[in-house]
Amino acid sequence: MEMVFSSIIIRPLLLGRFMNNCSDVTQTAEIISDMSFLYELSLSIGRSLDLVDNCEKFLKILMPRKNYSYGAIWIKDKYLSNLSETENTTLIYAKPKYYIRDTEMPLSHPLFTEVAGRDYVTISSRNKKFSSFINEHNIKEGAFVILPLGQLGVLKIYTANKDYIYDDRTARQMRSVLDKFAISLEGCLSHENLIAEIRQRRQTETELKKAREELETRVQERTRELVALNQDLLTEVIERKKTESSLRQLQAQYQALVENNPDIIMRFDKELRCLYANPAIKFVTGKLAEDVIGKYIWDMGFGIEKSETLQKHLLSVIESGEQLSFESEQVHSPGVRYYQAHFVPEFDNNRAVVSVLGIGRDVTEHKLFEKEIARLDRLGLVGQMAASIGHEVRNPMTTVRGYLQLYQRKLTSEKDSKTFSIMIEEIDRANAIITEFLSLARNKAVDLKKNNLNEIIKVILPLIQADALHRGNSINVEFGKIFDLRLDEKEIRQCILNLVRNALEAMPDGGAVTIKTYIENEGVVLSISDEGKGLDSSTLDRLGTPFFTTKENGTGLGLPVCYSIVARHKAKIDVETGSSGTIFYVRFAP
Repeated sequence: MEMVFSSIIIRPLLLGRFMNNCSDVTQTAEIISDMSFLYELSLSIGRSLDLVDNCEKFLKILMPRKNYSYGAIWIKDKYLSNLSETENTTLIYAKPKYYIRDTEMPLSHPLFTEVAGRDYVTISSRNKKFSSFINEHNIKEGAFVILPLGQLGVLKIYTANKDYIYDDRTARQMRSVLDKFAISLEGCLSHENLIAEIRQRRQTETELKKAREELETRVQERTRELVALNQDLLTEVIERKKTESSLRQLQAQYQALVENNPDIIMRFDKELRCLYANPAIKFVTGKLAEDVIGKYIWDMGFGIEKSETLQKHLLSVIESGEQLSFESEQVHSPGVRYYQAHFVPEFDNNRAVVSVLGIGRDVTEHKLFEKEIARLDRLGLVGQMAASIGHEVRNPMTTVRGYLQLYQRKLTSEKDSKTFSIMIEEIDRANAIITEFLSLARNKAVDLKKNNLNEIIKVILPLIQADALHRGNSINVEFGKIFDLRLDEKEIRQCILNLVRNALEAMPDGGAVTIKTYIENEGVVLSISDEGKGLDSSTLDRLGTPFFTTKENGTGLGLPVCYSIVARHKAKIDVETGSSGTIFYVRFAP
């Protein structure tokens, strides 16, 4: 306090100098009055460590001496111990209290923004901004003086005199006192914070002591309970471990079953996003399970048309809550695969659909087996017809041909002779058709002997090359190292000739036919490929059907005869086709 006094009270020598410089006695009196005021104001500072008491003593001196009607002290919240750090301020003291309206204000209020970086701000009701500074009751005109209190906040003073002037001279006189007042407020705040901290610590220690005593009592009680329950818990733990072990084993078995299942297993949410897929999904989409999980149905790799179909079925199950089974096709590079799909809705406790479980099974082999059975049935029927009527038709045709040849020799007209030749050729063509017709019989006897497929091809290769050269085509042959098979040489020749002839006729504008032999999966494979335009799906489905042909003069018996020959050799025919050509595979069992 002595420091405050010494910083404000001017020594007699300085006072004499001031008085000598005064122009008259009135100025001298004003200086003495100001010095007395500053002295009293300085004495009021720091008399108490109570924040409110300190503010009250300061304003009690300041307001009557300067004829102020109202004074208020605003402190930033971050300096108050009982408030969190916010961008607000709080009114900690106001005199008189009946003016109080707002007790909190943001730092963005003009009261703080206008005084930032300045020693003071004076705003009169003559100024349009005056209303924005009002946050009290019963103030409509007058003047406000806003004085910063260091970093703590501001001192707001109001006088009813709207012509009141707070000039730089007054600001210089008040600056030191206001700095000391701000320091004393900081001391009060620090004292209050310290007192509050001490009280909090004492309260915390008391609560901790009480809690410790209560805890010890509870621990003792709980210990007795735990001792009593220990045996039951041990038994329960043992049983639970057994159950967990069983569950882990079941989970591992279930996981192995799902992960290694050839059927496709998927789960989708209501947004059609894949929640789970087993590794079998790769056979359909070409993607790993981890690459499709989390993706939507249309991003999983099914293709646009297939994705739209699956999306329609999934939405139907989600909306109806009923199971749905259907069949679909999926195009792969080797060909078309057929799948039987089953969608099952999964519900929550409120019977609302939350997800859909999908299971897809590849039934391609079953479909192909059904088609093969139907084709064989048709071949069998045709074979039975051939066996029944083939010889009966051939005998009269042989007689007719013989008489035609006899009469042809007696003819003298060249025109009539040509007519008879055409008739004989047509009878020979009909006889050839009947011969192929008879080849369809299932129970036809075959002469199986140990032969090498490469040697059979070499025997008929000149004939094949001559036919190809005549048509403007070429023949490529790739003989692999293969083992001998039990074959009927005549039937295998006929089968190869039919397949090669079909390949040549598929390339009217020229091209190469490739004949290959090789070993695959311990069995011998014969492949005959062309460079034609390929087969459409409808033609592919009807391959091997008797009397079905795409040629103008075809009989529709060439491929059925090949299928019959291959079946009698316990082999099978597979077909791959595309825009670059068609390949026929004859696969002989090992």
